[in-house]
Amino acid sequence: MGSNPTLSAKKPLPQALMILRTVEQVRRIFLVIAGFTLLLAGGVMLVTPGPGIVVIFLGLGLLAAEFVWARRLMDRLKHEGGTLGGSLRGHQEIKTPFSAKKSN
Repeated sequence: MGSNPTLSAKKPLPQALMILRTVEQVRRIFLVIAGFTLLLAGGVMLVTPGPGIVVIFLGLGLLAAEFVWARRLMDRLKHEGGTLGGSLRGHQEIKTPFSAKKSN
């Protein structure tokens, strides 16, 4: 039996291409770990002092590069935030207990 080129194993990838793929995989893993870490830290900052919402958006931004669900969630939060901001800007004055005039 002779060697059949269609049944032979694939040629190994050049070393430069293997290194490039490895670097790309490491970058993707780093982005995912950093994104989930920022999401977790942002969740903690929602109940403790700190910029929780900003950190959550940063984490979603990193995760959106790899996951469709993160991009959809970030787009939805942006849309809802814009809607809320527009409705707040529509009011002339927002009354708070501290801004009410005291009449004595």
